[in-house]
This record gives sequence, C-alpha cells and structure tokens, in this order.
Amino acid sequence: MFLRIKVAVSAQESDLKGQRVKAAHRQRLEEGKPISGRRPYGWKTGGLELEPVEADAIREGVQHVLSGGSISSLQKGWNTSSLFGPTGKPWTGGSVKKVLRRWRNAGVVEQLGEPLEVESQIEPIVSRAELEEIRLKLELQSSPTGRPLVKSWLSGVMKCGVCGGRMLPRKEYCACAVSTERTQTVEGERHVAIAKHWAEHRVMMALYFEAKHSARWGTVKTADVDRVRAIEAELVEAQKERQEAHRGCS
Repeated sequence: MFLRIKVAVSAQESDLKGQRVKAAHRQRLEEGKPISGRRPYGWKTGGLELEPVEADAIREGVQHVLSGGSISSLQKGWNTSSLFGPTGKPWTGGSVKKVLRRWRNAGVVEQLGEPLEVESQIEPIVSRAELEEIRLKLELQSSPTGRPLVKSWLSGVMKCGVCGGRMLPRKEYCACAVSTERTQTVEGERHVAIAKHWAEHRVMMALYFEAKHSARWGTVKTADVDRVRAIEAELVEAQKERQEAHRGCS
C-alpha cells in the first residue's frame, strides 16, 4: 500500500513538473524569447545577443548562396576557417542548410520550425526578405543525400511493393527507404523507385475517378467531386510554379 501511494505521488509530481516546464516555455515564447537550450550558432548564450564572428559568417553565407554560390563551397570555407559551432564538429552540407534557413536568423521567434507572430527580442542577422528568399532557394535544392527539403504529399502513404517499407521522396522521384541503404531482399529483388510527379498524378486521378464513381451511385455528393477537381488543378498549378521558380533560381 505504501509503495503504491509513493508511486502515485511521484507520478503526480512528475506531471506537475512537466506542466511547469511547458508553462515556462510558453511564457518565454510569448515574451519574444527563444526556449533555452544549447547555444544557437550566431548568438551568445541565451540566444538573444549576437556572437559577432559567427553572425558575420551566417550573413556572408546567406549572401554567398543568394548570389549563386554553392552550399558545398560554403561548407568547406567554414571548416577551413575553423568556424565550428558550439559542438565543435565540422560542418556538413545538411547542417549548413539548417543554419541558413532558421527563422531566428531574421530575429523571428519559432516553435517546432514554425514562425510565431510575437514581438521578438532576438537580435536579427539578416532581413526577413533575405531569409524568405534563401529559404525558397534551398527548398528547390536537394540535400547531400538527394532528399528534398520540400516533402511530397505522398510521404508516409506510399509503400514499396517488394518489401512493404515506406517510400521516401527525393528531388524528382520516390524510392524505397531500404533501397536507399543499398540493400536487397533475400531473393535479390530490386526495390521500388518511381517518378514523383507521375506517382502524384496517378494517385490524384485515382481519387478523382473514385469520387466520380461514388457520386454517380449516390454515396457522395457532387460537391466532393468538384473539390477533387479543384485539388487536382491546384496540384498542377503548384507544379508549374515550382518549375518556374526553379528556373529563376538556377
């Protein structure tokens, strides 16, 4: 009996502690302050005041990429100049991209990667316009592993027909996650890879015809079919805009 009471009290104290931590984090965000943690690259401890050398490196890096420079050359430059982050580890292409596209670079408070519309106390490194421009440019580039930062709306939906594993989006196609690790099945079968635009179009058309068939038999309203058509048109238009933006940034 005593042990059960002690466990219940400990669990309650743990819940209360978690609630206090969440409340403290929420208060900091509302005050325009980032949630405390590891010192972010470019700022001093606390994440509000700039670290001059690191901030200059980020500012120059943004201009370097916007003017047509590559991430790989920027990565090599930072490593050669020993401009390492708080962990002291050498930069990779992925970590450089992650630093350049942070909302906090423009002094914007963010939570889980999304900007918050609050009055920020973070000292900015670049302007909001510059940040949005480089975020767009980086979204149109593939990562060092070939995986795009813009995810397909089929992420987590498509499955490999060979092993049943999940399909991962790449810049121009979707491939089985197992295949990307350069492994094969016991039978030696090749895992599935498919052009991303073709897969998206086929799935959208299947949804459209399913909705149209169901509407004919009265199981769904005609308005649902119109909505599917509208979604398909939006998808085509988004694909055109992405291609035009890619040509403009290349």
